[in-house]
Amino acid sequence: MRGIVALAAMALMLTACSGNTNTPTLVPGGWGDTPPSRDAIEKMAQWVPVHIFDIKAAIVESSQAMGRFDRQKSPDVNAAKAECQDMTQPLINELSAHLPTPEPDLTNALQVVIDDAGKVGTNCAKALTDPSTPNKYIFYASVHELRSDFSRAGQIMVRDGKILTAAGF
Repeated sequence: MRGIVALAAMALMLTACSGNTNTPTLVPGGWGDTPPSRDAIEKMAQWVPVHIFDIKAAIVESSQAMGRFDRQKSPDVNAAKAECQDMTQPLINELSAHLPTPEPDLTNALQVVIDDAGKVGTNCAKALTDPSTPNKYIFYASVHELRSDFSRAGQIMVRDGKILTAAGF
């Protein structure tokens, strides 16, 4: 039960990151496409308490780095590089260690966040090396996409948490 509560708390945090209200992308066989079987729900209920706290820690660390980066008025290059690493590495390293999940929609959503983090890291390095307007625009667009996909992952976690709760977990 503690893991389910953590799943719900993390989902709310993720959806609050961007205020995005887009519908999550669903994949064939995911719980948004096909109602899960009792076996699938039980597998997810077992997965959540084992993995959710590490995932939450990575997302919190990344979100805090995003906030620090946003608050910098005119960051020096070294500080900005450090914030970019702090923003991306927890997602790339920690989230991938917990995939796949028992739920295909959630696996897909978290993989998209990992992929977005890779793009942010690459685009940050380009923008810091050559701070031309196009590079800055591409970097900020990739951060916006990451925040948007955080929100989508959060929406899927909310839905999955409701399914687990309704099933008695």
